[in-house]
Amino acid sequence: MSDDQPLRDRVTSPTIDGRAVLGTVLRLALASVVVGILLAGFKINPIELWRTIGHWIQTGVTELVGTSVEGVALVFTLLVTGAVVVIPIWLVGKLLSARRRR
Repeated sequence: MSDDQPLRDRVTSPTIDGRAVLGTVLRLALASVVVGILLAGFKINPIELWRTIGHWIQTGVTELVGTSVEGVALVFTLLVTGAVVVIPIWLVGKLLSARRRR
């Protein structure tokens, strides 16, 4: 809504982003009819379509979380495995360098 438009005009001709609400409703209704015709032509049931989309989302989230948990477990395993070798070598190096300084 534009602030330079008087309040009376904004109330008497309600707009959404400068367009009349009635025009927007009519465009949405027309688009809905066209999409309904297309769905009927392809014999797609809207309820089954939403169920399928919901299943895809649920499966995707489940796989993403499962993959994330497996990834974290793998990184932790690699960290611990590497630490078994790296920490003793680092510790020996620190002890030897401290002994040289004395």
